[in-house]
Amino acid sequence: MLETKSSEILVEKFLDLEELLRRIELGVFPRPTQRRAVKSLFSLVWNLRSSLESLPPSSSTKALVEKGYELLQAICGLIEKIERSNVHYTSLGAVYLAEYLTGKAGEEAVPIICFQSYTSSHSRLSDILKLAAPLLPPESRELKEEVLFFTLPYFLRNDPLSHCLVARELALHMIESKRLLEETLTGEGSSNKLLIIAADRLASLMVGPAYLFTLTNFDASLASDVKERIRNIAALLADEGYYEEELLSGSLPPLEELRSSTGIERLHEIEESFRKTAAYYPPEVFECEVPQLVSRLLELLPPNEVTLPDKATRPAEIPSIINAGWIVKQRYMPTFCNILKVQDPEGKYQAKKKLAALIEKAIELSIIHKSLLEAEI
Repeated sequence: MLETKSSEILVEKFLDLEELLRRIELGVFPRPTQRRAVKSLFSLVWNLRSSLESLPPSSSTKALVEKGYELLQAICGLIEKIERSNVHYTSLGAVYLAEYLTGKAGEEAVPIICFQSYTSSHSRLSDILKLAAPLLPPESRELKEEVLFFTLPYFLRNDPLSHCLVARELALHMIESKRLLEETLTGEGSSNKLLIIAADRLASLMVGPAYLFTLTNFDASLASDVKERIRNIAALLADEGYYEEELLSGSLPPLEELRSSTGIERLHEIEESFRKTAAYYPPEVFECEVPQLVSRLLELLPPNEVTLPDKATRPAEIPSIINAGWIVKQRYMPTFCNILKVQDPEGKYQAKKKLAALIEKAIELSIIHKSLLEAEI
């Protein structure tokens, strides 16, 4: 009798979630992405509730109800992420960045980005579906489309330059879902360390030096493990040729400090394969675009497009926009402040907000420009 009552309460909880998801779907979101995620979650919740309603009284019911409560908690966490991704909490630029990187990586998934905690993380709707499998009929155990949830630290939500941390979470997802390191991660002691280094390096291949600048600014403590990660990223950037870029002179760690971790050679094959994908951000694009974008920023213009030799323009790549922003912040902030005629602490703070606004607007304009070009085709 108690088990039946517990099952009934759980069904009511899932009915509450269905109502909540209907209300969330009516919210104001930056893109249609969130509504697609809501539909996927609603389908899962509806199937779970239907299965719970039809559970026959048996000795196994208690275990299934316990599993149901575990799923309820996990689903509530995902719903909270969707709520936090609305226009009141999440900028359009951050959403565009998540969509851009996910699309470039060839991931057939709905990306949701939100700012919620102190650390960055990622989760997948398919992981919840695996937990739910014992409660679902066979025909309901597959997703119509995967949903990826990227969580970045709340205090970074107004810092578009640091949003490229999502590249690391996407890299971790790719490593896990495609089992890229399954044969490489053999030693228990080094596996997690190598996984972090692999994600750092793939993130750097996605967005260039911007990822290194973000990591060094995000973790001010620079603990020994973070310093080692920075050395590994810098070594990769040296191999990619970024140390030859005049714009980066003095901004990257000194070459004499660079060294790679033991076992890093096992990542080279994965990285070489990654360079052949659309997700790779090559140094040639950096060299072509970033100097122009830095110049636009120093003219107080959004760095959203580059001029071609024939004087035509095209939208800038988003990693180039973020790299240009970091270079201005790292090297040209005094110049930027002089242009704005500010020198006091409050004025310098407002100058950084102005820089962030220009980067945010540039990302939006670049995506809109690309969409218009694709529509013409």
